[in-house]
Amino acid sequence: RLRVVAVGLNYFSGHRFRSRVFVDYGEPFEVSAELVQRYASGDKRGAGDALMAEILTAIKAVTVQAPSSDMAETFWMIRRLYVPDGTRLTLEEKVALTRGFAAS
Repeated sequence: RLRVVAVGLNYFSGHRFRSRVFVDYGEPFEVSAELVQRYASGDKRGAGDALMAEILTAIKAVTVQAPSSDMAETFWMIRRLYVPDGTRLTLEEKVALTRGFAAS
């Protein structure tokens, strides 16, 4: 069994050494037995493409597009301030909240 975890990396100054980065981890998902069987039976390209599509979907779920690094940092700051202390949001709630701030 192979599990994959999507990781959203949001760099604020990616060209600078030791710059700030926000990391959001997705929920792990298991590679389906069907994909493993397709790969084992010789359809390596098809199985690989299908797995990459699943990974891309998972990555999109943990990344938020922002027009600038300052704006992205503002979205995460607002999210931290908006959620009461001691409250743990699910990944879907975090992303939905951050995307809601980005959309407004």
